[in-house]
Amino acid sequence: MEEGGLGIRPIKQVMRCLHGKLLWQVMKGDSLWARFAKAKYCDKRININRRTASPLWNAIHSHVDTMEECTQWIVGRGAVKFWSENWLGEQLTGPLPCDARLTVVEALTHIEDYLPIIPIHWHDKIRQIILDLNSPDRLIFTLTQNGEFSSKAYCNHIRVIGRQHQWADRIWSKFITPKTSGFMWKLMHHALPVDQRIISRGIPIVSRCVCCQTPKQEDINHLFFNSEVASQVWQ
Repeated sequence: MEEGGLGIRPIKQVMRCLHGKLLWQVMKGDSLWARFAKAKYCDKRININRRTASPLWNAIHSHVDTMEECTQWIVGRGAVKFWSENWLGEQLTGPLPCDARLTVVEALTHIEDYLPIIPIHWHDKIRQIILDLNSPDRLIFTLTQNGEFSSKAYCNHIRVIGRQHQWADRIWSKFITPKTSGFMWKLMHHALPVDQRIISRGIPIVSRCVCCQTPKQEDINHLFFNSEVASQVWQ
């Protein structure tokens, strides 16, 4: 509403949030459907297996890069992949070819062998990692405080934020009824069916302002600002 809208999300945006939520479930892998989808459609890095990919999975997979920006693994027993998964705040980049199957627990037992090929600003944090063999690794959603996926937070992350309008706060006010607010919103967007708008749609009519005794063409600016009735109201 602050950006001049009605507070209703476009259906395409809703579907994108749904695809992101499904990808989140696949990345966590704690449900039967997630394990099935990951086994059928993914390789070890949630890439598309082209032989079995479906239109739905193609739409889900398009969110991989975005989801990696707002998710992180909290290391428990260290079963997450050392190179291919984000467990430090960003994904490590090792020498090519690197062992994609290497887990954190395996790498930490020989960490001194890997430190020379890891950016130096991560060395202290890696040395401070303490494994807990009784706790599973946990995937968190970094856009929320509790670490759980939020459709609202993800939607705000992926959508294009428009310019805020000063008139929006005056229209969408708790002191104004929703019906009046909706009418004013249509007025600001020139969406009222005045004569000139109807003519612009290819419907031939004779335009005559109902608020003027002298016949004049009816458009939004004239009707609400310059007509005889509007002039009296503004005065």
